[in-house]
Amino acid sequence: MQEIKSMICVFDDNELIDYCGSCRGGWAPYGDPSKTLQENVQELAAKLKDIFGDQVECQFIDVKTSAIKNYPEIEKIIHQVFLPMTVIDGIPRLHGYFDQNLIIDTVRKQLNKTEQ
Repeated sequence: MQEIKSMICVFDDNELIDYCGSCRGGWAPYGDPSKTLQENVQELAAKLKDIFGDQVECQFIDVKTSAIKNYPEIEKIIHQVFLPMTVIDGIPRLHGYFDQNLIIDTVRKQLNKTEQ
C-alpha cells in the first residue's frame, strides 16, 4: 500500500451549484448542477482513486461548520476568494469554480515532481 502523497481539499458552503447563463458549469468536467458540491467532490475522489490509487486523498470541507477551524491558514483567506476553493497539498490552486480535469492534471504534475 502506497502512502498518501497528495491531499486535495475542496472548501465550499455546500449549497446547490447555481450557474449563471454565461458560466461553463453544468457540463463535464465542471460538475452536475443538480448536486451539491460535496457530491461532486465525492465523484472526484472516486476518479482520483481510480487514477492514482492510495497516493491521493480528496475531501470536502464545509466552510459553514467547525471543520474550517482545522485549516487556520485557509480560514484566514476564505472570505477573500470565490467559492469553491481547491487546495492541493496546502496550496490554494483554484477558486470560483470546480474543474475536475484541471484538478486531476494538477495532481498528476504534483505527483510527478515528488517522484523525481
